[in-house]
Amino acid sequence: MWSRAARAVTADYAQHGSPPRAAAELDPKPDMLRLFSQPRIAWFLTGQQEFSAANPWFSAKRMDGVTHFPALEIPDATAAEIDPFAG
Repeated sequence: MWSRAARAVTADYAQHGSPPRAAAELDPKPDMLRLFSQPRIAWFLTGQQEFSAANPWFSAKRMDGVTHFPALEIPDATAAEIDPFAG
C-alpha cells in the first residue's frame, strides 16, 4: 500500500508540481493552510515561508509531530490551528 501511494504521489508531483504550486494555478486562489510535521529539514520550512510571503492566500505551519500525519498524531494541536483558519 505504501509503495503504491508513493508512486501515486510521485506521479501527481510530476504532473502538477507541489500542492501549493498547483493551487497557484487556480482562479480564484483558495485560502490554504498547510500543516505538516515532516520533513524537519530547515530548507523545507524556509520554502513554505517564502511561498507564503509571496502568496497571501497560502500559509504553512510546521507542527511538533514526528510523523507525516499530524492530524492523527497530534489531533488537538492540529484542530487548534484549523479552528481559527476555518473561522
